Amino acid sequence: MIPGNKGRMMRDNKRKRLTRIYDDEGLQEPPNTKEISAPEAQQLPENVHLDDEPAEDELTADAIPCDTLAAILLLKSQFPSLASKNTVPFALRSQLYTIVNDRTIVDRELDTLRLQNTLRVVKLTSMQDEYAYLLTEDYVALISRIITEQEEKGTLPEVLSGLATFGDILLPDKTGIDISHDDLLRHLQNASGDGKEVNRKVVEAQLSLLLNVGLLTRHTASRDRYLFAMPNAGPLVRAIVAGRKEVMGILSRRRHPEMFVKELEKKKLRDSRMGMQFHIRDLLGSGQLLKSTTTSGPLLRIVKKL
Repeated sequence: MIPGNKGRMMRDNKRKRLTRIYDDEGLQEPPNTKEISAPEAQQLPENVHLDDEPAEDELTADAIPCDTLAAILLLKSQFPSLASKNTVPFALRSQLYTIVNDRTIVDRELDTLRLQNTLRVVKLTSMQDEYAYLLTEDYVALISRIITEQEEKGTLPEVLSGLATFGDILLPDKTGIDISHDDLLRHLQNASGDGKEVNRKVVEAQLSLLLNVGLLTRHTASRDRYLFAMPNAGPLVRAIVAGRKEVMGILSRRRHPEMFVKELEKKKLRDSRMGMQFHIRDLLGSGQLLKSTTTSGPLLRIVKKL
């Protein structure tokens, strides 16, 4: 193999895996690099070789996101604007399963992205074993907006610094879904660095602020632990539950519990602001709906329980 061809093959293979993600939604595949023909190669200066390292602005394999991250970015671009006004866009695992066909790859890449602190995983309260997957950069940007809001409300700087500690120091160190009380206090105390008595009062105020703004919530299964949380997620969780019920109701009331996708997408939801496409992906990925291809277009039907 000619030196340098290995990297080119890696980039091409990764593009091919991503093509179905972009094509599925009518988006364009990332632009390909121009191939150099044999006559053109002969005209290159002596100090230029085909196996030279690509320029910094050239698309490389590392610059292309993995399938799961690309799917999350796609879902982020489609996230309902009304729903994301006071929070951050997120994806459900079930939705990712409808874009990346191999569920094992999704599960593995989600864990890798979490460990790299590229993604945050947030437990959706009142929903059993369901989580929201959001980009860490979006989560940190939300923290910055909260800091600005708290400054305008007159929150003391020493208390406000707890939010900065949370976003800049704690999140990169703790990539799981929760944190112990002792571990949380340790991070806040180390960042405060004042006298012991003053430090204790400041840390208590910082912890209260994290709970009040919705970045943390108490773990119902363990009294000495906190779950990382998404501010203003309550209305969205209720919308997801209500939307699922409403979509399934629309289909179940028909003589045959099925409907073309294009027909269902025209329906207006009364009880959810998440949008029909959001719920269709969710229900397909969770196995409650089945999609089949017909000459008239994709058809959705309720999966019969045995």
